Order: sequence, then structure tokens, then C-alpha cells
Amino acid sequence: MIPIATLRERIELHRPVVDEENEFGETIVESRFVARVWAAVKQLAGGDVERNSATVSQRSYEITIRYRSDVAEKWQIKLGGRTLEITEVVEVEHRRWTQITSHEVRT
Repeated sequence: MIPIATLRERIELHRPVVDEENEFGETIVESRFVARVWAAVKQLAGGDVERNSATVSQRSYEITIRYRSDVAEKWQIKLGGRTLEITEVVEVEHRRWTQITSHEVRT
């Protein structure tokens, strides 16, 4: 069981929305605000990875919030000035909590 007092961080959940195509025929995907919730945020790992011939810093997080059925992979979390990409969503304790694994990539 997770003590409710551990939900100390205020985060924003954003879902991707496909708006339209631009003049080059490329699909435009925007991030739309869904909710602001309390969360327990724990950094799991951090380090440098090679991406497209460049070294970038990547951090992984485990975020726990009260249960929400609508959160999905590919959504984003805004945490302070950081943007995290959701990579996994798991229901915990029979719909009491939602546990999210996410990562932040900085160049």
C-alpha cells in the first residue's frame, strides 16, 4: 500500500492529438492538457545514451498517481520544467493506483 502522503509532486498529464497535415503532407501531432494530479515521483536511473550520432542524457522515472483509466503510453507528463514521455502504465492494487514508467530525454 502506498501512503497518500507520498503524493507530493504536482504533475500535468497531456495526451497526443493528431490535428491535421501541414503543407508538406506531414501529420502534425500536438500535446493537449488532460489533468493536473498529485503524484509520487521516483527517479530510477540516469545516464548518457547514443542517439543519432549524438550523446544525450536520459533519465527514467517511476510515477504513482491515484487510479486513472485513461492514461496511456505515448502520453506526456509535465513535471516542473521537464517533459517526460510515458513508456508503460500499470494498474496497482485493484484500481487503487496507476504506476507510470517514463523517461526524460535531454540533448
